Amino acid sequence: MFETIAEEARNQLLHGRTFADQVYKWVTRCMPSSFPSVKDAASNFNVSVRTLQSNLKQEQATYNQLFNKARMEFAVHYLKIPHFTVGEIAYLLQFSEPSAFQSAFKRWTGLPPGQFRETCRYKQRGVPYNK
Repeated sequence: MFETIAEEARNQLLHGRTFADQVYKWVTRCMPSSFPSVKDAASNFNVSVRTLQSNLKQEQATYNQLFNKARMEFAVHYLKIPHFTVGEIAYLLQFSEPSAFQSAFKRWTGLPPGQFRETCRYKQRGVPYNK
């Protein structure tokens, strides 16, 4: 019994607390050089697509949610780098066009990319942002 508990604890430390955490970590390791599909994820975890989706559903998650969370985090990172334009970021994150990226970013954060970038600049300078 203790060996089973120890093995579960070891797996959680090595791979994340939940299956969704493991999938999310895997997606972020794949990005930005590739944008893995749900089929790629299932193959990586040696399960069928249906099993992957079922396991995630048990944890109130979907592959698309995890994928978009990773995409959003990369977008935030890129927006903090001044020399990347919004168009370049949209391209890097494989959006069909800059306007699709802008809509998604606003849905994720409540701010358009340009305004988000501006608030980051003010925060870096320690100046309150009052627009």
